[in-house]
Amino acid sequence: MDRWKNRVAVVTGSTSGIGRAVTLVLAEQGMTVVGLDLKANNIWELKPRLEEIRLHFKQCDVTDEPAVVKAFRWIEETLGGVDVLINCAGVNKKNSMLDGKTEDWQDICNVNVVGVSTCTREAVKSMKRHQIDDGHIVYICSLAGHFVGDQASDSMMYKATKHGVRVLAECLRKELVAQKTNIRVTNISPSLTNTEMYRNSDKKLPDNEPILEPEDIANVVVNVLKAPPKVQISEVIVRPVNSRY
Repeated sequence: MDRWKNRVAVVTGSTSGIGRAVTLVLAEQGMTVVGLDLKANNIWELKPRLEEIRLHFKQCDVTDEPAVVKAFRWIEETLGGVDVLINCAGVNKKNSMLDGKTEDWQDICNVNVVGVSTCTREAVKSMKRHQIDDGHIVYICSLAGHFVGDQASDSMMYKATKHGVRVLAECLRKELVAQKTNIRVTNISPSLTNTEMYRNSDKKLPDNEPILEPEDIANVVVNVLKAPPKVQISEVIVRPVNSRY
């Protein structure tokens, strides 16, 4: 991670779950980290754990385009541009295709697809303006974006958006290749992870079924960033050992 020290990483969904873990580990690795989240800031309690840390927080709803543009403008004016974007923000609401609420479907799509796309667009614009040719865009997707499953689910719209994120990541990679830039794109798809989203859901794992922790995914992010600049790790699926999923 030496080449990333003191460079700027933006993490969405930074105050909980995977986003929080990623924020902490990148700061520990010496990056300047800007956390974006709709929730009130609770990142600062992490600071005592670090001797030297450059950690910033901007309250920002990723579905609010003017707020996203304003946050990225602040990053450019204050820190000099974006080197890495980790798209962690995401939501899920209990719903079905037969009786789900339209507003729930819209919320899921707005955060998981439109919000992610807006942040990505602004990050790439920043990289180009500052001639950052070795930047990195990471999408935190889900195993749900690979498999629909055999049984009816109460989170089909969530699965649809995560399938969409995988398409977005590949489309972005091809657009960047066409523009002859070395900015890399990686899609990381964890299986069930012990986050607030999982704990607040009705889904319960069978006895003795292993589950990932947010720190596991944060470490995967670090390993992806450590790859040599000429290496494109396009997609990573992460499961715990002995997982039946």
